[in-house]
Amino acid sequence: MDPLSQLLRDQSGVVSRRQVLDAGLTTTQLARLRRRGQLVQMPHLTGVCVEHNGPPTHRQRSQAAVLHAWPSALCLDSALRAAEGPGRRERSEATIHVAVDRQRRISAVPGVEVHRMAGFAERVQWNASPPRIRYEESVIDVAAGALDDLAAVASLADAVGSRRTTAARLLTCLGERHRIPRRSWLQAVLAD
Repeated sequence: MDPLSQLLRDQSGVVSRRQVLDAGLTTTQLARLRRRGQLVQMPHLTGVCVEHNGPPTHRQRSQAAVLHAWPSALCLDSALRAAEGPGRRERSEATIHVAVDRQRRISAVPGVEVHRMAGFAERVQWNASPPRIRYEESVIDVAAGALDDLAAVASLADAVGSRRTTAARLLTCLGERHRIPRRSWLQAVLAD
């Protein structure tokens, strides 16, 4: 299997211009693939293509958002949805949440919300496809940013109830984080 086909298979049919060139194709070959419709530019995401001309799936949109802001990773609800897989939870999100290092500045793109994050590289699960913030970190971020206490408890309960993590692991993660809204309240809920 050629490198481009392997990339497309590994990344749900999505590839960036940089990856195509790194795979050994020339800009002329890339232009030919796009002219033939074998690679189609993703809407609003410069330099990111998908291998069909139909509407992209949520997974393809997530992969494209990560490639557009590379190096980046899914975060918040987008990371939880990617970790839980299709059908696990009804998370209908029009916006893909992507995290980048705190020092970077990324232009806003429709459908993608970029979050600048301290300690970004240590919090990312790089071997996942697409890369995402670790599950416990994302659960804590979603619970801390919930609009009300009930939604925060629901996100913690869903995570523990799905058996993807434990309250003890969430408490450990919370203890390692600085500047978390509702810290004492979240610790009390997790300890309970």
